[in-house]
Amino acid sequence: MNYLKAYLTESKSSYSYRIKTSEEVTDDMMDALEEHLKKYEASSVKSPKRGILQSAPIDFPGERGVNVTTIDFDSSQPASQFGLMTEIVRLWNIGENKIKVRAHNEPAMARELAEEKAKEEEYKVKLESEDYSADNVEKVDHAEYYGEDFKTKFVDEMMKLRREQMPEGVGYEGEKA
Repeated sequence: MNYLKAYLTESKSSYSYRIKTSEEVTDDMMDALEEHLKKYEASSVKSPKRGILQSAPIDFPGERGVNVTTIDFDSSQPASQFGLMTEIVRLWNIGENKIKVRAHNEPAMARELAEEKAKEEEYKVKLESEDYSADNVEKVDHAEYYGEDFKTKFVDEMMKLRREQMPEGVGYEGEKA
């Protein structure tokens, strides 16, 4: 019997969700949401994070100039994103186009979480580091990228490609057929 209890404790899963809304989230709305999420055994409901003003938010294409508010929560029971969205729409009395619910295992959420993680990592400028020196810079032959020699090589290569692609017997101005 102890093995069964240990197995059940180890096999408990946690499901993470993110609610995004273009509406302003009030304290009353959060209280109602927390009360509603008890049916999904929500273990943690994080406080709403208000994003910056966006002219065209990616999740709300019909909205212009809004702040997107995100609320993350963890649940021990799985739920349908669409089902959660419709329940929250009824709970908050807002339009369906003003709210999105995403699970953390969705591809769109994976991209978003990767972007958030990249923002958290501090970018270090190489020029300011002590181990950076001019000797470490790779040498570039600029003649390969611009200048008269580059232009003549480029035009010759384009003419060669044009000759290969043109049907036999058809010529163009400046070349014999």
